[in-house]
Amino acid sequence: MQLRLRICAVVVFLFGSLGSAKFYLSLPPTLVNIDSANGASYEITAETSKHYNYQMEQIAGKANVEAMEFRDWFLSLWQGKQLVYSLMLTSLGCCLGLLLAARLLE
Repeated sequence: MQLRLRICAVVVFLFGSLGSAKFYLSLPPTLVNIDSANGASYEITAETSKHYNYQMEQIAGKANVEAMEFRDWFLSLWQGKQLVYSLMLTSLGCCLGLLLAARLLE
């Protein structure tokens, strides 16, 4: 049983790593806006503007603004480079969990 768990851990890690690498290499370049005043680059969307946040706070309160920011952050984990990092960390966590289970069965 320990050998099977260790083999599964290696397979999960390999597939996670290869899948992450495949997604990373297939990503399109990201588009950002460049601030002409100081040369900083950042992404501008309607949801990141101060005016949008102010309106949301006036309509539904501060808790709604915080909930929307959390929702946007969570959804961003499954897009672009964040998807690559999420997939890699998930496969690494599963691999470590399987190795821990194999060690506990000794």
